[in-house]
Amino acid sequence: MVATSGLLDHGGGQCDGRSGCLWPPDAPRASLVDAVCASYAVPGWCPPVSIAGRTWLDGGIASPTSADFLVGSDMDVVIVLAPMASRDIEPNPNLLARAERAARRYMTRIVDQEVELLRETGKVVIWLDPVADDLRAIGYNMMDSRRRMQVFGTATRTAADTVRKALHDANI
Repeated sequence: MVATSGLLDHGGGQCDGRSGCLWPPDAPRASLVDAVCASYAVPGWCPPVSIAGRTWLDGGIASPTSADFLVGSDMDVVIVLAPMASRDIEPNPNLLARAERAARRYMTRIVDQEVELLRETGKVVIWLDPVADDLRAIGYNMMDSRRRMQVFGTATRTAADTVRKALHDANI
């Protein structure tokens, strides 16, 4: 996607045919404002956006990473950033935290499938996702901007080990 003259040119976008991506090749031109609003249109947080008679939502609703879009690519190494997923989920007795953990488990299963598809095609996958300390900093509301600095501080502390482990898991 490239912003030009206040309009978004989808540049021929790529889609795999299974899950729609925001700007498939036949997508209508949209203002940058509409495109950005559509990119974070998540029911319950931000309303869907209508562009040229079609309703657009955040692609994260279908996949937290859309890593499967790279299955047919000529990439040898794929870095998957999956902040909505986690392979290090701890139990939590709080009802809201349990709901958040269930959502993360669901998203993690999707990322697991996408990573497996990538690996089946011979790609090396470096998967980065929040660890338990990060999840505690984020809290049960992933959209709570008041926790931003706490999350940043925690991620700054945990990032080196997270990356080291991801590289090790990818045999790099």
